[in-house]
Formats: sequence, C-alpha cells, structure tokens
Amino acid sequence: MMKINIRMMGLLSLLIALLLLAGCMNPVQVNPVSPVTVPATTIPTPTITPGVIALVTVAPVNSVPEETQIPVEAYVKRPYGFVQYEYNPAHKVRLLESHVETDPTGSRMIGGTIKNIGPDRIDLVTVTITLFNADGNAIGSVSSEVNYLEPNKVWKFRTTPFIMSDFRSHQVAEIFTG
Repeated sequence: MMKINIRMMGLLSLLIALLLLAGCMNPVQVNPVSPVTVPATTIPTPTITPGVIALVTVAPVNSVPEETQIPVEAYVKRPYGFVQYEYNPAHKVRLLESHVETDPTGSRMIGGTIKNIGPDRIDLVTVTITLFNADGNAIGSVSSEVNYLEPNKVWKFRTTPFIMSDFRSHQVAEIFTG
C-alpha cells in the first residue's frame, strides 16, 4: 500500500511540474489590475419635444486625435507574381480619348487611347472607368490594363464587354501607373 502511495505522489508531483512549466498553472498570485479612471466630461442633456425625433451624439471634450503617419505598402500584380509598389513621379500618362463601342452581340465596351508622356517605361498602366445611367448615378465600373508601356508610346485600350440596359455615359475615374 505504501508503494502505491509513493508512486501516486511521484506521478502527481510530475503532473504538477509539467503544468507549471507549460504555463497552465501559476503558483504566484497576480494582483488585480487597478481600474482605469476616466476624466469626467460634461454631457449635454437632450430636451424632448413632442413630435420631434433627434439623434444626439456626444464627443469627448478637448480630445483631438493624433495624426499618425503609417507607411503604405501596396502590391501590384505582375505577370510573374506580385511586387511592392513604389510611387514614381516620372510615370506620366495622358488620356487622349475614350469612346463607347458595341460588338455584334450587343455588348458594350469602353475603348480609348492613353499615351506615356514620361521619360521612363511604365511597368503597369490600369485604367478604371465609371459607368453612369441617365440620371447620372454610378451603376458600375470596368477596367483594362497593359504591361510595359514605353516612353512616347500609345496604348489602345478596350475594357471587358458589359451589358447594362440603363447605361448612358462613362467617365475615366483613374489611371494607375506602377
């Protein structure tokens, strides 16, 4: 009977040691965290007027958010994978024209020309075009991209076809160079 108790004590001691080493048990009692005190602010009391619904928002008094500069990391899809984007002020393009084309199936696409007017080759040019209905509301967007546009060269772009019965006009929203 004595051998069983010694073995049990040894196993129990080993189990406790493993739990302590694994961080599952903490033999030291941790002091509780002291409560955070929030400075008192004056909160306006809304007045209730029958028949009027109001939304009251309360902002902390004298709190100005700090402006933090965060480095932007963007990646551009290339034919061989993704590369980190770095702004290049020498990348300059000019939209020469854009127009609507219709194919024999009735699908439309936006075509046009963009010229590299900078001194360097541009590895990626992407044009994004916003589509509008008769009321001038945006109803979608289409895009097209080209790899490696040499200096003084013109890219004749054409977007993917789209079918929107309420399409009436378009506007080039962005020309991205990377």
